[in-house]
Order: sequence, then structure tokens, then C-alpha cells
Amino acid sequence: RRGDMSEALAWLDRAIALNNRLGDAHLLRAKALLTQGDLDRAIPALEQACIWSPNNFEAYYNLGVILLQNDLGEQAADYLRHALELEPHNELAPQIRAAMQAAGVR
Repeated sequence: RRGDMSEALAWLDRAIALNNRLGDAHLLRAKALLTQGDLDRAIPALEQACIWSPNNFEAYYNLGVILLQNDLGEQAADYLRHALELEPHNELAPQIRAAMQAAGVR
């Protein structure tokens, strides 16, 4: 809440060290890393969030969008498709489909 991402990351790292299966902690860690512009560490954190929270639309959506923005369309498509399977009527669904189509992936 205070915007101290370094402190937030330290707490999240502690939580993950205690239990690596905390998908929500991985997702929060990824978001904190993204606010710091640390894409190289955010992507693996999002991958872990997807592994440990396989029903988390936000984790799959965020990872898919990041991969798509970095010209990794085929990898992105897998995550975006799963996000759509989880929540086919999500308000972001039309944007996801349009972005995938624009990138030439299905």
C-alpha cells in the first residue's frame, strides 16, 4: 500500500521461500517486479503463478500479454487461450481475441 516495492518483494520472497506453491505470492511478486520495470524476473514469477494457480485468469492474462508484447506470439497464445477458457465472458475477452488475431495467433 505504501508503494515500497523493495519491501514488498522482500516479504513475498520470504513467503515463497517458506512455501513455493503460493501462486498468489508469485503473482504479487510479478506485479511488484513489473512496477520496477524488471521484466526478466517478472516473467518467471508469472510462470510460477500459472503453475501454482492454474485457475487464475489474471496470471495467465498478464503473462500472455507480456509475451505478446515481446513478440513471443506462439507462447503468448497458450496463456491467452487458457485465460479465455477460464473466463470466456471476461470483459477483456474481446481485446484478447483481437490482440491474438492481430498477432496472427489463434
